[in-house]
Amino acid sequence: MFTAWFVMGTSAYGLHLAVKYVPFDLFVLSAVKAPINAAGFTLMTAVAAKVDRAPLSFVLFLAGGLLTFTMSQLPETSVVAPTVLYFVALTTVDSAFIFICTYVQEIFSTDSRNFSFGTADSISKV
Repeated sequence: MFTAWFVMGTSAYGLHLAVKYVPFDLFVLSAVKAPINAAGFTLMTAVAAKVDRAPLSFVLFLAGGLLTFTMSQLPETSVVAPTVLYFVALTTVDSAFIFICTYVQEIFSTDSRNFSFGTADSISKV
């Protein structure tokens, strides 16, 4: 599970740094992000009920990374495409984060969970 927490930490920070590709200020971005994430979480929860969460989390992280990379390769004059890609990538990574959080609580004790999360999250910030 260390790998999953490490990937989650680095991908979340990568997406937060990719906010420079979106033409909103921070407050508008937060207001727009919340309903989009809520809709994405609802969709991903319905999908997760039908498939295994571990492969789904992997696919979501992979999709989020590929979308973010694609967003960074678009021309700087683009406005709509980077914005759409940013919100889709953010929703996929945030959904994977939720799946990992609930999965880890089911299979590991609190001591193991706290140690592995703290270690992976602190290393991902370096």
